[in-house]
Amino acid sequence: MKRFPALILIAWLGTFPFISSASAAPDGTPIVFADSPDETSDDEPNEPAEDGPQEEPDLNVEGLDLEEAALFAIAFDPWLLTDGEIPIRREMVVTNRRQRDAQLVEADAKVAEAVGIQDALEVELARVQAIRDKVEQDLEGYAIRIWSMGDDGLQESYGSDFLRARLQQPIQVATADLVERLRVAGENLSHAVIAVDEAAEVVRLRRIDRDEALSRLRVAQQIRQQFEAKLVARNEAISRRTHEVLVKEADPITLVQVVSVVVRTPVVDPEDEADDGSSGDPTDDGSEGPIVSTDTEDPNLPSEGEQPEPEMTEQVVAITPITVNAEIADSLVALIGAAMSDGVDLSGWGYRDRENQIILRRGNCGSSGYAIFEQRSGTCSPPTARPGFSQHEKGLAIDFTQGGAILNSSSSGFLWLQANAATYGLINLPSEPWHWSTTGR
Repeated sequence: MKRFPALILIAWLGTFPFISSASAAPDGTPIVFADSPDETSDDEPNEPAEDGPQEEPDLNVEGLDLEEAALFAIAFDPWLLTDGEIPIRREMVVTNRRQRDAQLVEADAKVAEAVGIQDALEVELARVQAIRDKVEQDLEGYAIRIWSMGDDGLQESYGSDFLRARLQQPIQVATADLVERLRVAGENLSHAVIAVDEAAEVVRLRRIDRDEALSRLRVAQQIRQQFEAKLVARNEAISRRTHEVLVKEADPITLVQVVSVVVRTPVVDPEDEADDGSSGDPTDDGSEGPIVSTDTEDPNLPSEGEQPEPEMTEQVVAITPITVNAEIADSLVALIGAAMSDGVDLSGWGYRDRENQIILRRGNCGSSGYAIFEQRSGTCSPPTARPGFSQHEKGLAIDFTQGGAILNSSSSGFLWLQANAATYGLINLPSEPWHWSTTGR
């Protein structure tokens, strides 16, 4: 006898992944979806890159799952966060959120698939139930008819045992057929009920998976919110500290821009006449020349052993402007002029406001709030004073250049300064051949 479609659906149901691979392990542990390739772009722009050298952040998350990596990414002190770390940490956070969102979409699709199959099986169950009810009704009706006729009725109608037996045979066959049909219909109904129950269980498990995916997405969203909040806190802290440094009252200073110096050079006399050998020698006619009296000395002539100072000429020479504190302006003019008189072409820069000191610290020390405002100056490359503590901010320090290049310890400019700068009140910071100030700091 032909089987009903319910059995086909039951067999077909077993081919679907949601039945062959449950969403939870036998011990109840949720199965984590495998990571899938993702886009690398995000709606939000990346933070600006570091202006100067900084160490590569150590953000190795090998062996961590998405959520662990994202939690690691937000486990930082905002005051210590550098610009270079921001895009790396953000990518971890965004990837986790993006993957969790994809997993929720996948879980929703599996729930919808399972519900669709459950609905189809319930329709089939109703059909099989109707068939069984019909067979049962047919059997009951047929039994009533046979019962109403009874043996007496058959005997009266056909009058002999032989005829009665012949008539009972098709009745027995028909009855057996109806009973078999009822049995098959009942069996099909049982299978259909089991299939519907199994489909309902699959839907239940898929909804648990979906709820878990939603929960993970919410956690990912919270991680992202915490990350952005920490970035805001970090940027606000740096801005606040910058403002505090910039508005902090400093000792009043008067700045002067040095734009020219006086260079003194020896006067070059015309070439002396060539010595003809006649001075003090006998004349051509054999007579001696005039005799000069040495009884008295000319007071204007240098004494024996002394050399007369050469006659000097002074020239005003324009230089690249250097802004310094008025306290050292005259000394600086004299120093550069003296150096140029000795053939050493010095220039450089002096005063630097706090805003530019902050920019310099950011480039030389790092982009975190700690690196800009608190890190020891000696750990920067090159060493750079903290904003508010630099001699440049007071106009009392000069970074010298020679011929446009920063001084080094072998420059003739550095050697000249080493020999002469103290005369003009400037002292070198030993770790920086180019840096000279009134305090040596």
